[in-house]
Amino acid sequence: LQGARGTGHANLDPAHYNGWYTMHSYLNYLGYHVPSYALSVVTGFLGKDPGDVVIDGGRYLNIPGARFPGGLVKDIHIPIDRNGRMIINWTCPWLEGFKHIDPRWLIREISPIEERALYALTADSIVLIIDATTKGKDFLSSPFSLIAPSGIVQAHMINSILNEDFLTFPSIPVTIIFYCILFLIILFTTLK
Repeated sequence: LQGARGTGHANLDPAHYNGWYTMHSYLNYLGYHVPSYALSVVTGFLGKDPGDVVIDGGRYLNIPGARFPGGLVKDIHIPIDRNGRMIINWTCPWLEGFKHIDPRWLIREISPIEERALYALTADSIVLIIDATTKGKDFLSSPFSLIAPSGIVQAHMINSILNEDFLTFPSIPVTIIFYCILFLIILFTTLK
């Protein structure tokens, strides 16, 4: 599988940024940049190679000339921290926000009608096969659910990149202002 050349959700870092889940969009390994599974899948879907991704000073990953289905060509700028991590933007509950396919279609012979339905459902789409069985025990909690399969992180990363719907890391001045305002609020509430 061409899109399977990358790091997976085992690199999820739930404690990195004030309780937000973050994930490496790439890892440095022996001087090489290894893309995340999500970044590898997205670049392939957009007609690019993971090697085409440009790291912009540890603040952004740029995918120049990304070709979307339908012919739109544009650059994508993915905000990252200095370690190459992006904040996971949980856009929806995993059971409600993404199309689901009956896994029996993948392991048995399907009728021509089912085959056409499956093709119509997945045309111009990215299909992820995620273990959601309780036997796999590969789960995490998300803002929408106490239990969700860990692989759904990849779906949210892919969704964020393709829709350019990112959460960003606040700058140091914004963080200082936030904590000063928080301090003032606490001070005023305790003085009353």
